[in-house]
Amino acid sequence: MSLPDVTEIQRWALQPGDRLIVSTDREISMAEVEEIKARVIAALVLPAGFPLLVTGPSVNVEVVSGHD
Repeated sequence: MSLPDVTEIQRWALQPGDRLIVSTDREISMAEVEEIKARVIAALVLPAGFPLLVTGPSVNVEVVSGHD
């Protein structure tokens, strides 16, 4: 399986309740999504089932808060 290249890594500190979003620059299959999730969880030593979203290039993710 040929996964997309890693082109950017941002440094951050995870807090309880955080979720991760991994974006790719090309469309990927569900098998590739699962492989990326497994690799990220293993590399960051996160618990199994950690909330992790893997998106392709046509997906925009935004946070909209009802709290002003």
